Amino acid sequence: VYESLARSIHEDTELVNLLTGIVNEELGSNLEPYAMGGGTHARWIPGALGFGPGRRLDEGFPPDAGSGHEANEAVSIQHLKQAIKIYVRAILELDAR
Repeated sequence: VYESLARSIHEDTELVNLLTGIVNEELGSNLEPYAMGGGTHARWIPGALGFGPGRRLDEGFPPDAGSGHEANEAVSIQHLKQAIKIYVRAILELDAR
């Protein structure tokens, strides 16, 4: 799943639906939003949500390659390019509202 939501945002809001739709269109997927209890600063800002890649590591990385926020954090260039496209599109669509 691609995004994580702050606890104060219900997954069926317009904002969450917009961002989830962008992710699914860009990735050609049918991912669902999810909430997590992580340490994002978004949980302290009313109406904010944390939004970012929660992609698993690609095969081919060495065994000591870490996931997000771990030692030796690794991500493929392909996933990084996809994330940039999603962020840019999300910013443009949010700004247009």
